[in-house]
Amino acid sequence: MPVVVENISSEPLFVCRNVLIFNVLPNDVDGMEFAVQRTEEYTVVTRTTFVSRAPTEEMSFLNQLLADLRNSRTFIYVSVLAVTLLATTYYLLSPNQYTATAKLMPVSASASVSTGSALSGMLEGSALSGLLSSRIASESALYVELLKVRPVVDRVLERRFTDVLDGKNGTLTKLWETNNIEIARRKLLGLCEFSANSKTNVVTVSATTECPNLSAQIANCFAAELDRHKQSLDRSMAEEANIYFASKVAQQEEQVREDENKAAAFCSVNRNYEIGDDPVLKIEVERLERNVVFQRQVLAELLQLKVTSEMERERELPKLTVIEGAEPPLLKSGPRRVTSMAVVALMSIVFAVGTVAARSAYRWHIPLSTRLELSAGCSVVGSDATHFAIRMIHPVRRTKLTGV
Repeated sequence: MPVVVENISSEPLFVCRNVLIFNVLPNDVDGMEFAVQRTEEYTVVTRTTFVSRAPTEEMSFLNQLLADLRNSRTFIYVSVLAVTLLATTYYLLSPNQYTATAKLMPVSASASVSTGSALSGMLEGSALSGLLSSRIASESALYVELLKVRPVVDRVLERRFTDVLDGKNGTLTKLWETNNIEIARRKLLGLCEFSANSKTNVVTVSATTECPNLSAQIANCFAAELDRHKQSLDRSMAEEANIYFASKVAQQEEQVREDENKAAAFCSVNRNYEIGDDPVLKIEVERLERNVVFQRQVLAELLQLKVTSEMERERELPKLTVIEGAEPPLLKSGPRRVTSMAVVALMSIVFAVGTVAARSAYRWHIPLSTRLELSAGCSVVGSDATHFAIRMIHPVRRTKLTGV
């Protein structure tokens, strides 16, 4: 089957009226390329370069692809240049971004990290080692999730920030000139990144803005608000635990009194149990005494838990240790202009060459008759869609004019 191209590079072979052009082409021109140019009334057929298919069809297609790439040099150059210029303009106009980072560690974990690491080394490969690691990982993941909760984010939005760009001061909603709290929350979380190291239990808070001072203030503010929110949660939990343990202590005290009364009543009825030799009597006395001792031990544990919850409720100690506070960065963190522009230029080259290759493969593998039918079908579909859109628009216009 001949290769069909669309560029006319020589004088017309012949001109005929619009008929099935395949029926009038000569039979002895296999291997010739033809370009067909149609007008409303005539069809111009032009002979172009002869393409030999002697070796293999793959080699012929490769030759045709190379020829198409040579003929499409202008398209490739213009496409790559245009995309690169647009990317260069975008990245040059993009402001610098500065990232500030604060590192925190929970107080409960900081005292036991060395012990936990030692235990992990001693118990390596055992189930207890995995349990210890999962506990540390879950605790650090908890703090990461607490940084994203609405109370913490809202308090950061309500904080007043100073010495921002151009000497501006105020809350983030004022600096961003928005009154929509939901938009402000999403923007703030989009500027921040929270992560945790499951091995060391260190929580990292990073903030990226156009102002170095603002980035550092936001990161430190998140750290402070996280500590405050964790203290509030612990006080609430301690209050609930205190109420619970108080009720349990009252119940247990009643239970202890009841068991003591039972033991006293039994001993008063059987006063000779010490000098008697009845084994059932001795077993019953020991059972009653053992039950009283057990209930007293439970009461002592509950009292200790109640006292602990009361102390936790009243304690104002910080829950986080700031390992490294955020400072205004001196170097920008982005955008990486040179790398980004190089990637964009490379992708534009791949896209332009891929477009030419796809077009060449389409012309090589799809017969001309099929392409003409597809073109005609697309034209019909486009015409039908245009007429449908016009029918849909005209009633709307008439409705607006008539008011019906």
